[in-house]
Amino acid sequence: MFLRVALPACCRRLARESTVACLVIMLACPAAIADDEPASAANAELADLLTSAKRYEIRAPKSDAALEFREPSLLNFTNPERNQERGSVFVWTLEERPAAIGQFFRFGVQGRRLTKHALHSLSQAPLEARFDAALAWAPEKPGIEWKRFSSAPDPGPTRAKRLLQMRELARRFKLTLIGDSS
Repeated sequence: MFLRVALPACCRRLARESTVACLVIMLACPAAIADDEPASAANAELADLLTSAKRYEIRAPKSDAALEFREPSLLNFTNPERNQERGSVFVWTLEERPAAIGQFFRFGVQGRRLTKHALHSLSQAPLEARFDAALAWAPEKPGIEWKRFSSAPDPGPTRAKRLLQMRELARRFKLTLIGDSS
């Protein structure tokens, strides 16, 4: 809905001239609009993280099944409080179910940008990850053990109903961090 107001001729002229002046300034001084350099650097870092994630081959060694790398990233993030960390979270699936998740991020230390990869198993079976064919990660135990949720209702008939059920079940859980508070 728009509100139309009749302005006196002098005000209409001033509004028109102000709009033209703003457009001229924006075209003449692109730096006044936005600096694309930080966005370009951020996009380049995220692209590098994607390339790194794709270099992992993750398998379930017992069945020799290869996990499928899924694009795009689940999450891209920054953390300016901790040395301008910038990162992405990716998932690998097995038979359409999440089986591994990886956090890839860059951070600054003493004027240098370093990269870190952290993989986590979401599988009931042991996994093995190779980075450029070299063994990089092989947890000894499965990453997850399913437990029966005896008080959970049967899954709902629609996606919307199942999502609502999952949210209601998730509200029953609590997370407590234990350890050094720093």
